[in-house]
Amino acid sequence: MIARQMRSRGRGAALIAATVAAFLAQPTASQTLRIGVASEATSLDPHFYDLTPNMELAKHIFGSLTRLTAAGELVADVALEWTNIDDLTWEVTLRSGVTFHNGGPLTADDVAFSYERARNVPGSPSSFRWYLQDISTVEVLDERRLRLRTNAPAPLLMHSLRSVAILSRATAAAATTADYDSGAATIGSGPYRLVSRSRGSAIVLERNPSYAGNRPEWQSVVIRPIVNNGARTAALLAGDVDMINFVSGADIETLRRRDDLRLSSAPGVRFYYLGLDVGRSESPNVTDAQGRPLPSNPLQDVRVRRAMSLAIDRAALTERLLHGQAVPTVYPALRPQPEVPRADIAAARRLMQEAGLAAGFDLALSGPNNRYPLDAQVLQAVSQMWTRIGIRTRVDAMPSAIYFSRAARHEFSATLSGSLSARSEVLTQLQRILHTQDRQRGIGSGNWGQFSDNRTDALIDEAGRTIDEAAREALVRQVADRGITDKQAIIPLYFPINTWGTRAGIAYSVREDEYTLAMDAVRQ
Repeated sequence: MIARQMRSRGRGAALIAATVAAFLAQPTASQTLRIGVASEATSLDPHFYDLTPNMELAKHIFGSLTRLTAAGELVADVALEWTNIDDLTWEVTLRSGVTFHNGGPLTADDVAFSYERARNVPGSPSSFRWYLQDISTVEVLDERRLRLRTNAPAPLLMHSLRSVAILSRATAAAATTADYDSGAATIGSGPYRLVSRSRGSAIVLERNPSYAGNRPEWQSVVIRPIVNNGARTAALLAGDVDMINFVSGADIETLRRRDDLRLSSAPGVRFYYLGLDVGRSESPNVTDAQGRPLPSNPLQDVRVRRAMSLAIDRAALTERLLHGQAVPTVYPALRPQPEVPRADIAAARRLMQEAGLAAGFDLALSGPNNRYPLDAQVLQAVSQMWTRIGIRTRVDAMPSAIYFSRAARHEFSATLSGSLSARSEVLTQLQRILHTQDRQRGIGSGNWGQFSDNRTDALIDEAGRTIDEAAREALVRQVADRGITDKQAIIPLYFPINTWGTRAGIAYSVREDEYTLAMDAVRQ
């Protein structure tokens, strides 16, 4: 059905528009769940771009070896069971009876194919290679069994593999990312299959009748991107959608007073921080007051980076700007959390003077204006805080699709980012944002500031090989202490408190990973 629609451009567009309109008009009782989301997926290729909206959508359509429950527990998905034969070898048995949406069986060979493809997708702005960095070989034993050999002990491997979708070799071997985005190749084994996609309007899914897992509640799902917070809330109030994510703190009291709506909240583990260009002697958006390049990059001076952190009033950001829907932090999602210091402008100015920069400098702070809650406003607030210590900061906000691509190419000097992990695997987050970039391994892919420190790298690599959980967590804390607290490679800001709004009669199992999944919404 999808392929026929996409190959006939004119008729296909009309069919998609009609399908979307029909689904949007259906009330909840019609077995259709209509979801308004804050960010639109940029691609339907589950291996193209490691971006949360893309992965969130992929969870509906594709299976992976493992998955996280709403409570954050790692459980089997396509896999039935896995075991360590030795420190370097995992043997995985697949569930029987798992099929793709086109009826083809999912086999161990499809897993091997998927892991090879995910490493080598042309043009990927953020590769999935880093989830697979530990795997040296994949050996297919039979249709349902495979053996994964690693370069070193990899205790978090099954956590990493939950992020890599399993595709059919028969369908995907010759398919391009464009084939996925057209819908022609978008065939997985997940609980829903693709009906249609209209960019900027809606994605329509229907329940997979052959799904091997628990049968999802909803026959049909319509996912509408509604970037503006007020518009998303208005859509829920008007009954145009049944559920929205990232409810703005400014709208919570309004929604709470409505008897026909309900709110569900949970602390999130997305780690919001400011990245700094510490890897280059000249940074593209750092100048003197006249716009001239400086003799050296001041962001390479740790005293300047500490001053920038001290200038930030995290309590003001979280309590006033974000309406209490965030928790200040200076550390990743590890327990216990250290005390968050108050902003100290005097101490920040002293550090700037010690660095020989009492006169300050000019800086551009870049970030998205449609990805994170109030992201453009956060950028403006931080720019004012930095300007108070002599770092005259202008805001460079742009649509997320442009921002992330440019940030990955190291075009910015200072950036706003949010890195998602599970509490049980903060190490993989730090591998991504603090380790020296290594494209061959896929590690350090989110290290846009090009921070590089041999000791931090060594601690990360040692933690990745450490099987004992307590010993590994101790090493992870050492990574955070050195890379963030001592070296100030990045400037932590806060963790969110995520809120979903639903129509009365619909309950949503809130997730610390902030995914919005139709499978977690049920009638009450």
